[in-house]
Amino acid sequence: MRLAGIDAMRSLAIILVVAQHTSLMGDDKTAVDYLYKNLVANSSVFFVALSAFLAAHISWPKQRWTDFMRKKEALLIPPFVCISLLALSKAYSKCTLGLYCQDYQLIEVGLGGALFPLWYVPFIMVMFSLTPMLKLYHAQSLWLQALVLIPLCYLSMRIGRPQELTHLAHNLLYFLPAFLLGLSCEKLHRCRSVSTALIVSLAVAAIGVWLYQSLHLQQFGNAHHPRLGFYAVDWLFVQKAMLSCVLLLLLSDLRVEQWLQRHPSLLKPLSQLAMMSFGIFFIHGLFTYELYLLTKPLAHISYVLSSVVAMALCLALACAALTIGQRLIGKRYSRYIAGY
Repeated sequence: MRLAGIDAMRSLAIILVVAQHTSLMGDDKTAVDYLYKNLVANSSVFFVALSAFLAAHISWPKQRWTDFMRKKEALLIPPFVCISLLALSKAYSKCTLGLYCQDYQLIEVGLGGALFPLWYVPFIMVMFSLTPMLKLYHAQSLWLQALVLIPLCYLSMRIGRPQELTHLAHNLLYFLPAFLLGLSCEKLHRCRSVSTALIVSLAVAAIGVWLYQSLHLQQFGNAHHPRLGFYAVDWLFVQKAMLSCVLLLLLSDLRVEQWLQRHPSLLKPLSQLAMMSFGIFFIHGLFTYELYLLTKPLAHISYVLSSVVAMALCLALACAALTIGQRLIGKRYSRYIAGY
């Protein structure tokens, strides 16, 4: 697999994550609102699956486990600490203005509680620490992988996401199938076992679940639950698991790669966004509340319009902040502060 497909995956993943977090603003009222919210909600499933796909495709064949872990620690831990401190200082500055301020505990901050996207860092570091076992899974046949995946996916469908994003054990149980799904998709790609019929079938199934959830059940957003237990089926996980397979298999296809290479006007911004994706992931949560206030008047016209405008502004602000920061302090230091 070549660079264009990887850039497309990474840029799409960060767009969906930012869209997910900006869709939390405003009031959804119509069928179109439900459809949009369910399209972007829980995009973290795709983000996790992509992390697994890229680890198996790029890092594992070239690096020893210890080298792989050292590299991930250097890339993730310093910006995690810096952005957590920045988010905490922002929260406490609001306290001086008489606004509500969470009583942060050190353990919660360490698990990503300072800013809502940061739960991913401790989660993914635990997953990467299990690389020897994950490699063993990746080496098995696709049939054996399916025997492991199906019951784990059912478990995720029933337990839902944790209400507290810092609940590490709950996050591990919920997102483990998404990670394994990414490994299985990479195995499919490596074995050249992907057919157009498979991608189309998964896409049709994902669209069917999306429409059923949005229009018939009128369920929207993530199914967050206060504790581990069995609840109603989380259709959003089902939809996102199938959609993740579609996107990973489609964007890793050689024909899509060649099409992207023939359209440099599209590939260039995607590549730039992919380069900044880690930095955007780390800092975009700093802007969401202010963007909610800015785009709130648009919500009276259209919830979807306000969410899309907020997403575009959030991406633009994050890219501008990262570019300016890198020019001011240099690439070497900005990577450790903001991930870019």
